Amino acid sequence: NDTPPSATLNGVEDNGVTARNVTLSGLKVGDIVKIYKDGELISTVVVTLSSDAPTVSLGGRYRITVTNVQGVTVEYNFVRKSITNVAGSIFVIVTAGLMIAGIGIGLIYHTKLKTDD
Repeated sequence: NDTPPSATLNGVEDNGVTARNVTLSGLKVGDIVKIYKDGELISTVVVTLSSDAPTVSLGGRYRITVTNVQGVTVEYNFVRKSITNVAGSIFVIVTAGLMIAGIGIGLIYHTKLKTDD
């Protein structure tokens, strides 16, 4: 039987590039899922009744293969873009700015106190 696995890749649109988490659905018991990141095998899962679908949430270039019990393999290729936390970055920039301003004001105040003596 040459029926390919019924797995579906979810979360990838835009010509194989995504910023969303990527999962597989439609996996069957006995399917073997191999996940390669940047050319290196990082995970092999044999699907059981209690298996959770693998999720890709880190940035990188991925290749996922799913092989069913008949030995037929399908392959998916995509790029998961890294997401930077914009709110966190803004917080760090604002905090650094306030610290620098505070140091500057402190130096000015300290200098003013010395000249008032």
